[in-house]
Amino acid sequence: MPRSWLRLFWAGVLICGAIVGYLAISGVGARLLHEEIETQLSRLLNGPVEIAEVDLRFENGLCIEAHGLEAYPNPDGDVPALRASRVLAWVDLLAILVGRLELSSLILEGPLVRIEQRSDGSLIGLPLAPFAAPTHSKEGTDKTSIGELIAAQLESLDPTATQFLNEFRPADRIEVLDGAISWIDHRQLGPNDLPRELRLELVSGLAIRNWLSGEVTLDWRGVFVDGQHTPFPFEMSVHRDDEAHFEWKASMLQIPLETARTPLYFIRNSDRLTGTLDARFALTTTASGQLQLTFEATIEDAAFRLRESGSRVQPGKVDARVVLEFDSSRLRLKTGRFAGNRLEIEFKGAIDRPIRPRSMTRIESRMLGVQISGVRELARRYDTEFDIALAIARLTESVRDGQIRYIEAAGTTTLMRWLDLASGRSRELPENFTFGGGIDAVVLETGPGENIDELTGEIDWTEDRVSLRNMTGRFRGRPLPKMNAVFEGVSHLLDNIAAIETVKTSPPPIPGVGPLLQIFRPDDPTAIPTIRAIALAFDHLEHPLFRYPISDLRILIEPLRRGLQMNIREGQWAHTGIEGDIVWFSDPDAPTIDARITLHQPALDENPPQAAESEQVEIEEAQAVVEKLRWGSGRFEVKFRPKPTLPFETATGFFRLDDAALIGHEIEIRLAPRGTSALRAKIDLEDPESIGLDISFAITDATLEAMSEFVALPPGLVTGEFRATGSLIGRVQPQTSFIADLTGDVRIEAENGLVHTNLPLMLRLGKATEGFSPFADADELQYESMSGNLEIQKGWLRTEDFELEGPLRVYSKVRLNTNKSPGRIKAVVGIFLFRTPNEILSSLPLLKSFLPGSDRGLIGAYFKVKGPVDDPDVEALALKTMLSSVPNAIKVPFKAMRFLFGASDDDS
Repeated sequence: MPRSWLRLFWAGVLICGAIVGYLAISGVGARLLHEEIETQLSRLLNGPVEIAEVDLRFENGLCIEAHGLEAYPNPDGDVPALRASRVLAWVDLLAILVGRLELSSLILEGPLVRIEQRSDGSLIGLPLAPFAAPTHSKEGTDKTSIGELIAAQLESLDPTATQFLNEFRPADRIEVLDGAISWIDHRQLGPNDLPRELRLELVSGLAIRNWLSGEVTLDWRGVFVDGQHTPFPFEMSVHRDDEAHFEWKASMLQIPLETARTPLYFIRNSDRLTGTLDARFALTTTASGQLQLTFEATIEDAAFRLRESGSRVQPGKVDARVVLEFDSSRLRLKTGRFAGNRLEIEFKGAIDRPIRPRSMTRIESRMLGVQISGVRELARRYDTEFDIALAIARLTESVRDGQIRYIEAAGTTTLMRWLDLASGRSRELPENFTFGGGIDAVVLETGPGENIDELTGEIDWTEDRVSLRNMTGRFRGRPLPKMNAVFEGVSHLLDNIAAIETVKTSPPPIPGVGPLLQIFRPDDPTAIPTIRAIALAFDHLEHPLFRYPISDLRILIEPLRRGLQMNIREGQWAHTGIEGDIVWFSDPDAPTIDARITLHQPALDENPPQAAESEQVEIEEAQAVVEKLRWGSGRFEVKFRPKPTLPFETATGFFRLDDAALIGHEIEIRLAPRGTSALRAKIDLEDPESIGLDISFAITDATLEAMSEFVALPPGLVTGEFRATGSLIGRVQPQTSFIADLTGDVRIEAENGLVHTNLPLMLRLGKATEGFSPFADADELQYESMSGNLEIQKGWLRTEDFELEGPLRVYSKVRLNTNKSPGRIKAVVGIFLFRTPNEILSSLPLLKSFLPGSDRGLIGAYFKVKGPVDDPDVEALALKTMLSSVPNAIKVPFKAMRFLFGASDDDS
């Protein structure tokens, strides 16, 4: 049975061949064949077809050769839409068997296609549906933009191509050789109000369709010609596999930029765009059903001119890549990148659809590899044309070197506002616009000959707020703490700095701040700070770190366990009001500063004090002299948490910063539980290892029980009313004895107190006085007065005239070395007991007249003390040795006693 069907098939083929052969060689047959081929081609091409000559032959199958083909006549009488000098068509023999003329292959040589589009988008003559046009908004003048038109046309490509393939099937394989396409668009008028015409020359291509799987492959190439610029080639390919979506690709090479409508065409400030563009497009459908348009381009020798200044901008070679995704609700710029010789820009964004002037649009961009010097030069070059250039010029005025790792910008506003901003019609940035970047190794000039070096970190600028993140740097060779700060109201500062001079003073480095803070820092880092709060009121402060002068600054400082918290109550920086909070964490390995500062215009003083003109001149001249050295001054108040080693409640006074010295005067300290101390001090901060100290003080109305540990006496040793005056000068180092490098003199006086005798030295002295002192075994010793002049000499304490008056009178001459631990003492101590004369020396009435007091007598001894303070040796001295160091008040009666007992004169 199969063989009979096969024989029948080949018999049919032979019969058809014979019939075709007969028709081909007969005149009547040729005319009928001509008409039939025209009819069948009209059906296949879905439009009227006329052929001048036709020929039918067997050549790799049944081949139809036609000359002078014209199709799709113009209704207006113009040239038809399709003309071809020669057409070759191969007939599908299987279709003939069922009574239809179908073509398996079609070759068009030298075809000319004329596509004419009316203003409504419809095509004249061609059997194609008009390109989809978006519906205009009903919101008055808010018309749909060209962007929505392009998006709608891209969305219509797939359905239009699918409809075209279903309705228009001239052949399964179509090849075009050396054709031409002319596009006449009545929607765009050129010179003399004539429709704009574009031409594609040397068009060649191949289109293949698999009738079984539905796979489609199309590859075309040609040359673009507009009659005004250099022609450039293009290529296009379309592919569809067994799925429903097409993949479109196109490329154009060496396009003159003056021809292309680049993103610069709408910038009114630029013109004369030159260079060449190589562009590649790809339109695909993602797995989620969204269209994705990819654009890649390379621009060679790009340049354009700024109209107002006439400056020529030459970015050179630029590589670009853009990926767009869009659906019915939004168009998204998924990826964008422009890369030049030195710069690289990344961007992304989104816009609501339908795309109209009032559609909300989000834009984010990122620029990489920017040199500070290049940005400053470019900003200065165009500061008269763009506000943003003027702002950048001001911000980079003090920058001397460095690199911008990246610049970021992001914002959301209407499409129209973005276009106005880009074209120069508007200079106002949208709300919530963020501008920022990352800097690396920036050198920032801060004052006369002063820079912040290696400045590195990130900056964000949103509306009127500037944020600094992870900002580090070095000043005068020393690292600065890492800073994270937010500045609100930056516009107020920028408005004022143009008219404000930078700081004129350049104080020397003050590395002594480090050891100064270490001296007051508790040994236990977890302990509560001794200082409760510090209030500072700066009259003025000028330092290169701040660049601009600061005045009338009020700060409340609260020490933390590992740093400081500062509240800026008020002040002026560059004539700009300032408030805020600063937290400094004093981690020795990674100190940081967190700050939030608010800037505002200061309130104006309606009745400022007016000085006479002559007085004003004198004041200004005096200030000019002083400010060469003095870079800060003001008042302070300190609140303490009193403790035994620092019995202070409050301290108030005035201070000034002269060169590298901190000078305090009119300082008054309230002591706990009572008493005051007045002092003046000068602290030298030049040395990074120690501080210089020059201090004079007077303590009044204090108590020894509260002050004993503060003056390095054992706790609980002595009580009584206390006062002292003195001065000290020298250097102080952290983690060492306070007086190790100080010299000075201190006068100490105390009254009506007790001395406890439970210390090793007092116990040993007490043992030594057994036999003549009734207080030898007492736990405490009452005294009426105590005084002495103390000399301090680099860790050595000396006194020649220490006196204690009471039931016992104690005199001592002491040398104590505190540089060793425990301290070493060398002293001579005289302990005397006064009693009535008739008890001891009643037989010697003459001696009574030598004794101090009318009815008192004397008995006692001298002792030598030597060795460690906590375990000294105590030795009684002979009378001769004793008298060599006895105070005069005691020496006179003792000499009288020696005379009466027969001592020789040379024993004095």
